[in-house]
Amino acid sequence: MAYIPTGLISNILSWLPVKPLLRFRCVSKPWRDLIDDRHFIRSHINRSFESKNNLSVILWYDDIYSLPFDSLNDAVTELDWPFKYSVDKTYFLGCCDGLVCLGIGDENAVIWNPATRKYRKLPVAPIEYPQGYVGEPEILFAIGYDSVTDDYKVVKVTSCGFSKYDSEVRVYSMKLDSWRRVEDIPRQHYIRRGYGRLNVFVCGSLHWMVSPEHSIVAFDMAAEEHRLLPGPEC
Repeated sequence: MAYIPTGLISNILSWLPVKPLLRFRCVSKPWRDLIDDRHFIRSHINRSFESKNNLSVILWYDDIYSLPFDSLNDAVTELDWPFKYSVDKTYFLGCCDGLVCLGIGDENAVIWNPATRKYRKLPVAPIEYPQGYVGEPEILFAIGYDSVTDDYKVVKVTSCGFSKYDSEVRVYSMKLDSWRRVEDIPRQHYIRRGYGRLNVFVCGSLHWMVSPEHSIVAFDMAAEEHRLLPGPEC
């Protein structure tokens, strides 16, 4: 059998859809190691965005479905649901590079990869309540990618009272499997729950609309710092 350079094999495989790629892990140990390599995974993700292939739309209803982004007329595919909780008991919190962040209850979050059917339940992050506060906090989660450390992170924002207290911010690292507290978001930049569901990850930062001035809070995933951006002029 003719020798095929590893670089050429990697280049060819990086253009394939996820499902056949996962099947090819069974060809040999070198192929499995190649496909599982973080650099190859990042190359495959980048190729998918560049070519707009291998992109899917997630449809969330009584069940959860996948639909090819480049052919919305195709039939939907029902995804396997690996959790003991029903779909209507969970919340879609965001997605990044094929990883889906789900909320279970008010404080628990899960990172799920529908392609590999693997998931990770995040440890519960503690909440440091302001002195004298009594009530239920508003908790928001969002997922993004840190390109500096090649790490996926989940940001948890806890707000106690409408604009009365600064919002507590904690960041979960998939590499470290742990939470750490970072700088709070000032009370005047309160992220309302309705806005918080609509986070957008772009250019290495998560973005939320904030109340009351309709500005935007951007959270840099690498620096783990937030900044305020002006909203669009109407």
